[in-house]
Amino acid sequence: MTLESNPPEKHLWQLRGDLLVDVFEDDYEHGEGKHVHEYTVGGVGRTGTLPQLVEAINRHLGYSLEMRDWEAIDDGRIGTSLLVDEHGAAACTSEIAAWKRGRMKLHAARITAWVEMVSVQVPTTEELGLHWRKAI
Repeated sequence: MTLESNPPEKHLWQLRGDLLVDVFEDDYEHGEGKHVHEYTVGGVGRTGTLPQLVEAINRHLGYSLEMRDWEAIDDGRIGTSLLVDEHGAAACTSEIAAWKRGRMKLHAARITAWVEMVSVQVPTTEELGLHWRKAI
C-alpha cells in the first residue's frame, strides 16, 4: 500500500527510534544478493505532516525520495529501497544504465522507519491553567 500524502491535519508524525538501512549486493539479472552491511541513522525526530517526515529523512540520508517511493510495511513501519553506489550515494541515471549492462556494481539500500502519529489537540482553558501552574 502506497503512503497517502495528505494525512489528517491534527496529527504530527515522528520516528520511533532510528532509521535502519540494510545494504545488499544487487545484480540487474538476479536481483538482491548477499547482505553487505547495515547501519542506523538517528536524529530525524518530530515533524509536522508525513511528507515533511519524508523530507527530513531525505535530508539526513542525502537522498531525494518521494512519498510514492515509500510503502506501509505493517503497523507503525514504513520502508523503501533504492540503488546506491559503493559509497552509499543514490545511483544516477548513467550509473543505473551501466549497471543494467553489467558494467557497474550497485547495491540495494533498504530503508526502514518506525513511525508514530501523535494527536494534536487544542487544550481547554482548564487544561491550560492546570499545566501552566505546574510549569511555573
